[in-house]
Amino acid sequence: MTLRLAAPAMFLASLLLLPFLNRPFTIDDALFLREAKHALVDPLHPADFEQVWNAGDRQKLSQYLLGGTLPAYVLAPVAALGGREWIAHLYQLLLLLGFLAATVSVARRLGCDRRQANTVGLLVATNPVTLAMAATCMPDIMAMTFGMWGMDRVLIFRDQRRWPAGAPAGVLLAAAILCRASTAPLLLVAALYLWPAEWKAMRWKSAPVYL
Repeated sequence: MTLRLAAPAMFLASLLLLPFLNRPFTIDDALFLREAKHALVDPLHPADFEQVWNAGDRQKLSQYLLGGTLPAYVLAPVAALGGREWIAHLYQLLLLLGFLAATVSVARRLGCDRRQANTVGLLVATNPVTLAMAATCMPDIMAMTFGMWGMDRVLIFRDQRRWPAGAPAGVLLAAAILCRASTAPLLLVAALYLWPAEWKAMRWKSAPVYL
C-alpha cells in the first residue's frame, strides 16, 4: 500500500531528475566523494586526510568539517564503482525514492487517508529544495531518508510498544544525526509523539483558561 501510494511521487521525482543524471559535480560533492574514497582505504578514519581549503591552508577534513562520518560509508559504493557522475546521481535518486516512501508511510500513520498521503508525497517530491539537494552528493537526502524512516518506526513503537520497533527507530534517528547534525530536532519530535496520552490530558485539564 505504501509503495502504491508513493508511486506517483516517485515517478514524478524520477522524471524531473533523470535528465540531469550526468550533470557535473558541485564543489561539495567532490569533498564527500573523496571522503568515501578514503573510507575504502582507511575504513576506521574516513576523514583523516588533508585538504587544501579556500584560504590555501592544508588541513585535515576531520578538523575542518564537524559532523559524522556516516556519509562516507553510505557513499562508499559510489566510490568503489569509480565515482562517476551518473552513478552518484542515480544513487542519490534511489535514496530520494526511499525518502518519499517513508514520507507517505508517516503520513498514513498520522491519520491521513490515501488521497492525502498521496498528496503529501507529491508535495515533497516537487519541492525545489528536495530536488536541488537530490541532484547533489551531499548527505542531506540520506539524512532525510534515515530520519523519516526513524519517525516511521517511532510511530509504530508508539502504537505497539514493542522493542523490535523501538530499537530500529533509535538506530535510524542516530544515523540521520550522523549524516547531518541539523536533524537532531527530530529527537524532540519523537519525544512528543511518545509522550503518554494521560500526561497530555492532565496538562490540558490543568492549563488555565482565559476569557
